[in-house]
This record gives sequence, structure tokens and C-alpha cells, in this order.
Amino acid sequence: STQSTGSSGINAEYGEHLQHYYITNLIELLGMISSEGALHQLVDTCTGVLVLHFTATWSEPCKTVTAALNALSQKFSGISVYQVDTEKVPAFSESNNIDSVPTCFVLSQ
Repeated sequence: STQSTGSSGINAEYGEHLQHYYITNLIELLGMISSEGALHQLVDTCTGVLVLHFTATWSEPCKTVTAALNALSQKFSGISVYQVDTEKVPAFSESNNIDSVPTCFVLSQ
């Protein structure tokens, strides 16, 4: 019998598992900011281009954006990408009108 493959050429039987594994591992590669103090310190000391990806652990679209941002940071060495858990930085999220995820801020200094 012949097994079907998706457009990426990954065996359809394993493709979903591998994609989930890939996205999960990318999330671990990016820095995760989970406190107001750490976020403010990062913004204040930023040099170059800083991408803040406001996310929530339960959001599937955030995982997709994480994969794209990781590829971006791998291609361009001058870009620093950090995830920010919006539920752990509520004051910053509220003061910057972040009311849905995923949301990205790009800062350049």
C-alpha cells in the first residue's frame, strides 16, 4: 500500500506529530518573558531590532507565529525575538492595548 504525503513530503501518518514537535521545540528556543520587570529591562536595554511576540500558552495561532519568527531570527542575526506571556504582564499588556494574541511589537534602537 502507498501512504500519502503532504506538500512538505512528510509521511501523512507522522506529519502532524512532527509538526507539533517542531513548533514545541521552537518555542523553547526563543526567550520567554514572564514578568513586568524583565520586560521593561529588555525594552530599556534594547540595541538593534527587538521583536516582542505577545502570546498565550493556550493559543494555537501563537505557535504558528512563533515558528515564523524563529525562522526570521535565524535568517537575520541582528534581530532579537522574545515571547511575552500576556497573562504574566497584565499591566504592560493593558497599557499598550494588547487585547488579543498573537500580537507583535517591533522596536528598533
